[in-house]
This record gives sequence, C-alpha cells and structure tokens, in this order.
Amino acid sequence: MPAVEIDEDELKQLQTLRTQVGSILKSPAARKKLAAAVKDVNPKDPLAAEADAVDPIEAKFAEMEKQLAAERKAREDAEAKRTQDAKLGELSTLRSNGIARLRQDKWTDAGITAVEKLMEEKGILDPLDAAAIYEKQHPPAMPIVPSTSSGSWDFMAPPAETETDMKALIESKGESVPLVDKMAWGAIQEVRGASPRR
Repeated sequence: MPAVEIDEDELKQLQTLRTQVGSILKSPAARKKLAAAVKDVNPKDPLAAEADAVDPIEAKFAEMEKQLAAERKAREDAEAKRTQDAKLGELSTLRSNGIARLRQDKWTDAGITAVEKLMEEKGILDPLDAAAIYEKQHPPAMPIVPSTSSGSWDFMAPPAETETDMKALIESKGESVPLVDKMAWGAIQEVRGASPRR
C-alpha cells in the first residue's frame, strides 16, 4: 500500500477527532448516542448493535419506576375505594334511618314502598325528603264537616248509643239533618279507624 502524505493541520484534526471519539466511547451515555448515529448511517457496523442494547442500570431504574407507579396507583385506587365505601355507607345509613323514622310516624308498608319508588324515579337520596314530596302530591282526605244548616254539634253531650240514634232517625223519618250528619260521621270514623292516612 502506497504511503499517504498528510499535512500537519490535517494530522492535528485527525488526532483531535480520535481523542473525542475515544472519550465518547468511554462514556456509556455518549457511546449509546454514537451507536445510534452509526446505526443510522451504517447498520452493519458492530457499534450499531449497541444502539438497542439496554443498560442494566437503566433497566433496573425503569423496573423500579414501574413498580413505584404500580404502588402509587394501588394506593390511589384503595383511597378512592375507601372514599366511595364511606359515601355509600353514609347513604345507606341515611336511607335506613329515614325508613325507620317513617315507620315511627306510622307509615304503612304500602306508603313506604311508594316513597321508595319515588326515590328511585326522582333520584332522591333521603326518604324523608321523598315522603314530603309524596305527601304534597297525595294529600290526606279532608274530614267531612257536619252540616250547620240545622244547628251545631254538641260536643259536651255524651255520645248516643247506636240503637238510640237509629230509633231517633226512624222517628224523624230521616229528616233530622244533625242526626244524619252525626251517624254519617261516625260511620266514616269507624271505616277509617286509627289507621294512618298514608
């Protein structure tokens, strides 16, 4: 092979380049970047294979970061579940206490079922709120007021026996309005009894 002559400036440039490349090859991070650059221009070069090589320390750090992220997510999920469970517990307590209060207030099973249905339809969480809406939509029957055209009721007088009322009704041929009102009111109260209005 014939000898090649180079001038002194070119020799200095080559020596500087050789020193720089030597320094790059000694630094793992810089060597990887150089390997990536070599892979782009000459994929068959042995240095190009190092571009895809995984540094064991980087792999260890990546694995630790992955584990930390998984643990963080698990903690966040557990906290979210605790918060959700606490809220569901509060709602369950609110519902059971409300239903118990309605039972104390003499609500029937049918009335409570109607309130629960209203809660589901309207998305109401508190049974007492739903009961207030239900009562507003379904007011209790108004009591019948006795006729005052023939006089007023005497609340101080002891109640007459049914047979006595019947005899008086027959004697008046059904034309005693206060007696008819009294008997009608007594029959209504007997049908209604002491049951709740709801």
